[in-house]
Order: sequence, then structure tokens, then C-alpha cells
Amino acid sequence: MRTGAGRLLRLFATTTTMASSSVSAWRETASATAWNTQPAVRFTSPKAAEVIVQPMFTDNFAYIVIDKETGDAAVVDPGDPLPVIETIKRMDIQLKQLWTTHKHGDHVGGNEAFVSAFPGLQVFGTKYEAVPCLTHGVGEGDEFKLGSSEVKVMHVPCHTTGHVAFVMSTTEGSTLLFAGDTLFVGGCGRFFEGTGAQMLTNMQRLKSLPLDTFVFPAHEYTEGNYKFLASVDADRCGAKYEQIKMMRSQGLFTVPSTIEQELQTNLFMLTDTSEVQALMQCDGNAEATMNTLREQKNNSR
Repeated sequence: MRTGAGRLLRLFATTTTMASSSVSAWRETASATAWNTQPAVRFTSPKAAEVIVQPMFTDNFAYIVIDKETGDAAVVDPGDPLPVIETIKRMDIQLKQLWTTHKHGDHVGGNEAFVSAFPGLQVFGTKYEAVPCLTHGVGEGDEFKLGSSEVKVMHVPCHTTGHVAFVMSTTEGSTLLFAGDTLFVGGCGRFFEGTGAQMLTNMQRLKSLPLDTFVFPAHEYTEGNYKFLASVDADRCGAKYEQIKMMRSQGLFTVPSTIEQELQTNLFMLTDTSEVQALMQCDGNAEATMNTLREQKNNSR
């Protein structure tokens, strides 16, 4: 199914406050129609990081991230190339790079089309897996630049053995995490090629990022994630589930989140706590808690 980028809807600024943090983002005002007809939406952080969110397929996101100082841009996981290329050309974006988090087709499916459409495009992707059109294989601890912004690579194996995440730090102080299928709003990726121990390590490492790090996952899974989380821990997650249902009923995307927000209600980031371990009847065992929680999510409807 192809996604029509269409025109950008009129945008307005909203502020969501979670505990001591505040997230400002640009969100569309109109109620969206079907996912495959929703337009791209521009998000701007208070510190001038800019990301354009492009829906694809039935629940995927591609991201166009722009270094505001130079105007140089990268596109992240554009599995369905046509709507993303349309948005980039219509908005006259200065595309320099493509970033690939892992090998699955809904993430790498657009690489060849992008290299054809943008001669000289640099393709940064996991060096641990086969990535089409790769020009720069990257892995744990590698760093590169997008314009004036620094980008650091984290190897986060589990969903796939070679999965990586990209952490971008701007000169104005914003940190942005492009998490692929490792961390979702209210969830984590399935353990297709890894273990609960690996995902536990991934969550522990992501916790170490600044609390105001913006989290950009590769799918809009949030409503389903919080339906499950509210069934497990209504006291902690029930109100968030109602908030997410309201947002989705209005056609709003639930991205970006922040690390601080995920640490409040994403139980997959809290499996090392006694409260979540007790809920899973795995007292004192964070790995078993992660495995049990993921198994319950897999079986939830």
C-alpha cells in the first residue's frame, strides 16, 4: 500500500507536561483519515532540532531529520520510498544521508530508490547485517556528522542481531534518538533474533541518555502498547492509555516521546524495579521479568 504524502496540514504548537519535563512539538490540527493518506508532519523542539514525520504502509514512520544550522538532512528507515521522496522534493530539502537501523524490508525497502533519486547520497547503516546500497557501515560507538550535528551509533541487538540506533546531538543542545524497532512509545520490539537479557541491556543503556532526549520509534504502536500496559498496571498506565486513545481518535501521532516519559509508564524500561517484577511474579529477576512481560504482550489482543 502506497502512502500519499499530500499537502502539509495547518500546524500548531502544543505542550505536553509530564512530571518536571515539558515537550513542545508541532502537531496537525485536522483529524487524520486513513493512515495511508495522512500527510507528513513537522516537529520542532524548543532547541531547534527539526524532524519531519512521514507515515508509510499501515503503521510505519520514516523520519527526515534536518540539521538547522546547515540545512543538511538525513532520512531514517524510508521503507516505502515514494511518499518520502515526494515530501523531500516538495519541501526542497537538502538530503545528504540515509540511515538504516536494521535489515527488515519495511526499513530497507526504499534504499535503492533513494540512491537512484539522489546521486551521491551517503547510506549509513548497520555493519552487522546486509543493507542495500550501504556506503558507510557503522556499529557500536561509531560517530559521524550530519551538518554541524554529531551522530553516535548504538548497537542494540535483540529485534535483529545487527540492529543499531542513531543518537543525534545538535549544537543547540537537543538530543534525538532514532530507535528503529528497539524502543517504542510504551513498548519494545519483539525478540525475533535475540533474548530478554539483550533487550534488558538495551533498555538500561537507553536509560542513560539525557531525560529530555526525544524518542522517535519506527512504528505507531502506542495505542496497542498502552492497552496492554493498562491491563497490567492500571494505576500507573491507565490515565496514559486514555490520553493516547484521545490523541489517536483525533488523528494525532504519538511521537515523539522522551526518555523521561518512557521511564514513567513504559514498563519495558522498568523491569529492573521491584514494582514491575512483582507484577510479573519474578521478584528479584529483571531478565525473567522482561521475558514474561514480552510474552504477555505477544499474547495480548
